[in-house]
Amino acid sequence: MKSQTQTFTELYHALKEDMGTQYPAIVEDLERDLSRLQSSLRDEGLSFITITHPAMCDFFQKSLALEGMHSLSLESRPRGFGRKSKDDQRPRYLHGLLALIFKEDGTLRPDPDVTAIYFVRQWLLMAKKMEMTCDDHRTEAALNEFLAIEAGMPDHHPGTWDLDDPDFTRRVGHPLWGTPSRSDTDLFGSVAEDDGVDWKLYRSICDRFASAIGTMDPWSIRPKHGPGAVADPSGSLKYNFNYWPRKLQQYFPWDFFATPDLGLFSHEEGKEPEEREFPSVVLCVPKTQKGPRIICKEPIAHQWIQGGIQRFLEERVRDTFIGQSIDFRNQAYSQAWALDASAYGDLATVDLSAASDRISTRLVEYLFGRDLDNSVLYALHASRSRYFRLGDGTYRFKKFAPMGSACTFPVQSILFASFAALAICQSRRWGASRVDSALSEIRVFGDDIILPKDAIEVLYRALHSCGLKVNENKSYYTGLFRESCGMDAYAGVDITPAYVRRLYSSSSSSSLQAVVDSSNNLFMRGFWNTSACLLKTIPMAERKLLTIGSKDDGAVSLYSFQGKKTDHLRSKWNEYLQRYEVEAMVVLSRTTKAEGDGKAGLIQFFSEEPDPMSKYSSGQVRQVTTTKRRGRVSA
Repeated sequence: MKSQTQTFTELYHALKEDMGTQYPAIVEDLERDLSRLQSSLRDEGLSFITITHPAMCDFFQKSLALEGMHSLSLESRPRGFGRKSKDDQRPRYLHGLLALIFKEDGTLRPDPDVTAIYFVRQWLLMAKKMEMTCDDHRTEAALNEFLAIEAGMPDHHPGTWDLDDPDFTRRVGHPLWGTPSRSDTDLFGSVAEDDGVDWKLYRSICDRFASAIGTMDPWSIRPKHGPGAVADPSGSLKYNFNYWPRKLQQYFPWDFFATPDLGLFSHEEGKEPEEREFPSVVLCVPKTQKGPRIICKEPIAHQWIQGGIQRFLEERVRDTFIGQSIDFRNQAYSQAWALDASAYGDLATVDLSAASDRISTRLVEYLFGRDLDNSVLYALHASRSRYFRLGDGTYRFKKFAPMGSACTFPVQSILFASFAALAICQSRRWGASRVDSALSEIRVFGDDIILPKDAIEVLYRALHSCGLKVNENKSYYTGLFRESCGMDAYAGVDITPAYVRRLYSSSSSSSLQAVVDSSNNLFMRGFWNTSACLLKTIPMAERKLLTIGSKDDGAVSLYSFQGKKTDHLRSKWNEYLQRYEVEAMVVLSRTTKAEGDGKAGLIQFFSEEPDPMSKYSSGQVRQVTTTKRRGRVSA
């Protein structure tokens, strides 16, 4: 069996053939690029294409945004991407393609070749999202950064988030430190008077947001669980609710929210929950070779109520003026806006670094705090985890909530929409009464923000002043390159690369579908040699059982521009369904569930509201097993 390095060497050879077909004049340059890549793969391993290549692409994209490489220092160039010579600012690596985009002095050509831009990004990013376990030192560095961000955040206001019985009030002045005297400095060492942000205006904007969201009646929320793991002791089932913290009980009583009978039978049997409050548990989830994704497992009771608050916030945003800029279920709006932004250059795309980890409780309190109604804050406080466990240590959260809390995504989306509205209103000297108009020019999805570029300066100032960090490598407001929510675009053209996320493995049934998906993506984007090369990594015994052009029939299928084709497969008439069926390769998932008692199953049924026409069974998924086999599907 070929190694991953050998497989990628062949994939890049095929990619070179695809590019050479489009640009025969630079075939020799592409051959040299391939030779350099092969040498680097031998010396450095896959990290050259999973880590070094993406760093090169960051530099390339910044050059597009600044309309030239000449304005970037030599020190900012990634290793292996230095200038070709003293007189030629373009890198020697990929020089043939880069010469179609930049002039010799490094400035952008008046008519840069968009296809060449697309090819450069495909070459540099094809392996960026390979699902791999990173080295231990990268995991340790990510965890150290997580702790460092936490340690550097401002603490809660006294008498609020640390207590079981908080006292929330409407805050004024700066969101973090209020209204200081002229000589005071903020928690990050900056003088409040110098940040250039109209915080009085922001206070008015937050008032409008909070009023639109309105009162949260705790009795009306509909709790739900997410798919993630939980922090309770091993073996605990999500719908049994053996633990219910005191601060949760005060706002969301256990007998009303966690039993189907107001706790009648539990009271009689003496099975009322303990008041113990478990900490969140920090996990490192494999992401790419560059580093892991850090998330937290939430306690069962918290996760359950968080799901109900998430539903409430999503419904209120959808039904109010805030919904102009936020749709929690659809990234397509942000993708379309990013494409348009690249065509006209009037909109900026902004991405934040470790966004959820930098949102303090002070910011959330400022956003949702009202004079007479702090119901949203009390609900968020009741369901929030106050501590987290990492290794053998237990720490107190300063941030509002980690990735893993169901409240994190809606809260951060609303928060960043309010900052974007502030940026527009202040830049144009609008009052808070025009926040509706401002939101019509904004698109937010999590920490991906799109707004008019004339407001970018105020947005950056406001974010920085509140301890939030803009990801400079993924934020663009000059030039014609934009990216947001998986859409990469230049001059109105979609230049999103096709990623190879997994390679085929005989020991992994799911890898078959993953490889076919990547092959189809390459095929649809015109990289036909590369698509065929990737497809050939699948054994012939399985490859010959793939359908062509089929959709939604359960089979693993190859994409075709010419419609459906199954005549290469063995067919048979199904007299029960009155249709011809073919024998094809299918990938099936089987779940193993652990069932609670009858009360738990009833709570789960009411929460999930399954389709009455579907086959349904309660229980918590403990294991998902994927298998591939021959199966019969519609011809």
